[in-house]
Amino acid sequence: MLCAMRVLMPTCHWNPRTRAAPALAWLALGLAVACSKPTPLCPADACPSGYRCEPTTGTCTLMQPIKTKDIPLYGAISAVTTAGGPPSVVGYTADRQSLAAVDGSSLFYLAGPAANTGESSAGQASAATRGSDARLRVAWTRESDHTLWLSEQTAAGWRRLAVASDALGPIGITEHLGAVVVAFRRADATGLRVATRQAGDAWNVEDVPLPPPPLGHTAATHDLGRSLSMASVASGLAVSAYDATYGDLVLAVKASGGWSVSRLFGADAATGGDLGDVGNPAVLAGGPDGELVVAYRDATAGAVVLSRSQGGVMARKTVTTGTVPGPNGTQTQDRVGTALALVVRPDGRAVVAWFNARQWRVEFAVEKVAGGFEISSLPAGATGGTQAWPALTLDADGAVWLTWVAMQPTHGPTGSRIGQSKILSGLQ
Repeated sequence: MLCAMRVLMPTCHWNPRTRAAPALAWLALGLAVACSKPTPLCPADACPSGYRCEPTTGTCTLMQPIKTKDIPLYGAISAVTTAGGPPSVVGYTADRQSLAAVDGSSLFYLAGPAANTGESSAGQASAATRGSDARLRVAWTRESDHTLWLSEQTAAGWRRLAVASDALGPIGITEHLGAVVVAFRRADATGLRVATRQAGDAWNVEDVPLPPPPLGHTAATHDLGRSLSMASVASGLAVSAYDATYGDLVLAVKASGGWSVSRLFGADAATGGDLGDVGNPAVLAGGPDGELVVAYRDATAGAVVLSRSQGGVMARKTVTTGTVPGPNGTQTQDRVGTALALVVRPDGRAVVAWFNARQWRVEFAVEKVAGGFEISSLPAGATGGTQAWPALTLDADGAVWLTWVAMQPTHGPTGSRIGQSKILSGLQ
């Protein structure tokens, strides 16, 4: 019996219990929320999103207990769905200055000095996907020479392919029309490029057209792609990028007729007026009908916003806002959503996760069928410190996994590790 879901109420309190485990082994944290006087034990709306009510005790527990691996990844990570288990995770190990992939119980170093003696630091920017052939593929940059590479899993082990030069992170990777596609920034940050894998190990690298300036402006975009995302949708290959020149979210879509580029949010299309600093970061996903879904941060409003294509327009709704008290009774916008993750379930409902920089916590929201969102957060002490850089993955049955970087209270790379929990069970 599963209870209906709601946001945590103040009548509940967290009671984490932990047990030790060796390095590289799973550490299960039995987390529970003891609700005051549950009568009956599991009434409707007893537990928040991602939690279930235990009918014999009336306590709320995570759908899947939190597990951590003592892999010292630090920075943005990629999580990739696996068959029947926790997602694979790819990220940068600050202590070894190398790119690592955790696939099941195996740890692989893909680039950097831990992978090849004498190789310089590599993999601070990376992105991963699992192809239709079930292979894990990781795109990454080597910072010393601005080169872009692809590491892919094969029956004989991992192999490395050169993709492009003049490359800078962040990176996006996906499959589109049966081909592996990687998006990246030019090393001078003035534009985007997309590399599409051809037959064999060849790549076709093309420039993405720059967006025109907002109406009434003449200065060309000169700082594009501090945030970058990519998705294959019904309308074509979609790439989003943050334009720091104007503070806008730019969308480029490649269809059979070529590229179309527009300023999706941040500038008034009719007047060119500034509508705020938006899109850093932003994440793209495809809905069940191939529609484009976007989650992005509005830094001016201090909000995380969800937008989806409906009838040729991008409908928007606010997921969460963050404000803190300012001087003389004013409100100051908080740093909510400086890292984002997004998936869309088979029933069309989106799940968004974000980093709350004020509390150093990961929070997440589940879109309701009737509209609005149910917002939950991981327990403050769930992994012994603070949490950042969330990633979401979607199982074939609609189950959702949340992966994040767990850190010590100092927020540094020392002692960092990976936390994971299944926050939503599959659809029936």
